Amino acid sequence: DDNIDYHHILNNMINDVLKSEDLTYTIDCFSDTESFMNKYDQYDVVFLDVELGAENGINIAKKITQTDIIFVSSHKNYVFHAFHVAPFSYILKQDETQARSEIKRYIAYYKHMHQTITIQNQDILLSHISYFSQYEHDRITHLHSKEIIEKGKTLKEISALLPQYFIQINRSEIINMYHVENVKKDIVLMDDGTQLYASRRREKFLMKAFIEMLENKL
Repeated sequence: DDNIDYHHILNNMINDVLKSEDLTYTIDCFSDTESFMNKYDQYDVVFLDVELGAENGINIAKKITQTDIIFVSSHKNYVFHAFHVAPFSYILKQDETQARSEIKRYIAYYKHMHQTITIQNQDILLSHISYFSQYEHDRITHLHSKEIIEKGKTLKEISALLPQYFIQINRSEIINMYHVENVKKDIVLMDDGTQLYASRRREKFLMKAFIEMLENKL
C-alpha cells in the first residue's frame, strides 16, 4: 500500500487479531512494488492495495504465485475485476468490522491448511484428509492419493482430536467439510468424486454445516 497511514491501521488490526492466536508471525510493510516483488514469496499472505499510485494491484497480483492475496481498497467497484485473479478476499479500508472478520477467516483457513494429526507415526496434514471411515474393527483414513488402515481403531477415538469442520454424517463416516463438493439431501459428493450418504437424523446438521462452509469460502 502506498498509504503509510493505512499501513499502521492494518498492521494494528492484524496484531490485535493475532495476539490471541498461538501463531508465530512477522508483518512487513511495503510502499513500492519493486521491493515487494523481490520478497513476496517469503510470506503466506499479502494484503495488496488495488490502487498503487500509477500502478494496478490487480496486474501485480497476476504475477504472484504460491502466496495468498487479500485485496484492500477504498472502492467497491474494483471487486469483480479483482476476483479474476482468485484472491482469498477483498477488504474495504473504511470497514474495520469486515477487515477484522476477513483476517480471522484467513487465520482459520491457515490453521486448516497447516494443522496435522499423527496416524501410524506419520504427521499428516488435516487438509489432505478427505474423510475417515469405520469398517468392522478397522478405521480407514481416506486421502486423495491413498488410504491408511488402522487395525482395532475407532472413529470415536479420532473424533475427539478433530476440529469442528470434520462432521460425522453417519455411524461409520466422518467427513472433512473442506472437501465437500455438494450436498443434496442425504447425498454427499466429495471433491474426489466419492459419493457418501448421511443418516436421516444428521441431514439438517450436515446441510447447515455445508451452507456455513460455502459462506466462508465466498
